Amino acid sequence: MDQKFADLFAEDSRTNYLNHAAVGMMPRKTSNAMKALINELSLNGEPEIEEIFDKLNQFRLSLARLLTCVADEIAFIHNTTEGLSIALHSIDLKPGENIIVQADAFPASLYIVHHSFPDVQKKYIPLNNGEDFYERLSESVDKNSRAIVIDHVHFLSGFRIDLVKISEVAAKHGLYLIVDGIQAVGAIKVALDECDVDFYCAGGMKWLLGPMGTGFLYVNQKHFNTLKNFHVGWLSAEHDDLSTLYPVKPLKSTAPRYERANFNLIGLYGLVESLNIILETEPVNIEKIIMEKTGRFIERLKKVGCEVLTTPIDKDRSGIVTFRLEDLDSTEIYDYLERRKIKCSLREGWVRIACHFFNSDEQLDQVVNAIEQIIKKHC
Repeated sequence: MDQKFADLFAEDSRTNYLNHAAVGMMPRKTSNAMKALINELSLNGEPEIEEIFDKLNQFRLSLARLLTCVADEIAFIHNTTEGLSIALHSIDLKPGENIIVQADAFPASLYIVHHSFPDVQKKYIPLNNGEDFYERLSESVDKNSRAIVIDHVHFLSGFRIDLVKISEVAAKHGLYLIVDGIQAVGAIKVALDECDVDFYCAGGMKWLLGPMGTGFLYVNQKHFNTLKNFHVGWLSAEHDDLSTLYPVKPLKSTAPRYERANFNLIGLYGLVESLNIILETEPVNIEKIIMEKTGRFIERLKKVGCEVLTTPIDKDRSGIVTFRLEDLDSTEIYDYLERRKIKCSLREGWVRIACHFFNSDEQLDQVVNAIEQIIKKHC
């Protein structure tokens, strides 16, 4: 770990952790905030409701800063899949209409569109590492198209979709744009004020360094009065006083209407601390550090003979670097790295490394050195 950031974590683990595209490391402040709330719950029961609402407000304000949007456009959710489901079900999709879906997206979106919308047609357009993607996608639109569903950053290659370009395509054809941002936010700067995205969601457990069971959904405020009332519960309503619950109240007019009841309070307290760390470090600085470290890493991988799926072009990638060796099963590479306590992922026949801002060049060098040893072993 880069010693400049070592104090963020409880101790310097013996594991070389390079797997933030799977689950991010949890900072000390995050785990301490969750432990403190658990202790409070065990001693005194429920916190004051004003404290809970204040924490929710902190969460929304932090996300608004991070995404450059309005706090009322942010809802607390439990994972990316929940956010994608809310977005798709909130649109009044009818039989015969179609959704344009990134064919090689992470399956979170693919399962929802396949199983939840059997009467809605799907047009699957592969990203193919960005080659002519915007043109191919635009050409697939017809008069029955209603929405585009894409991943901001591809989970395997790390390719970064240009939100400005994709939102221009959506706006040109009058389509909703729904974005899975879990592999982007926290690793690269996300500026929703510079594009026209309708829904953007992400879980907090990866690059945001938060706990599982946390996340956010951004809903463009221009849609507040036009969407279907999906994912509604009693806390979706405007309550002046929670001691008086009848009659049924009107729904909130903002994104918090999707916070329906009994959310992951312990996770919320932790995620707020993780968001503070990301904001204090600054997204622009985080992206710059990640691009520099992974850029050098890609060059080293190529020099030792690796096939690298990830593009070397900074504007088209994020924190993910994916590679393999010709004539060698990637499972063997993965197992070799795991035995040396280098934590990574095996995905679709490739080895995936996910480097965050606090990972050091030395940690990435360990990966390259291990690969050189594997090559020598097979010569």
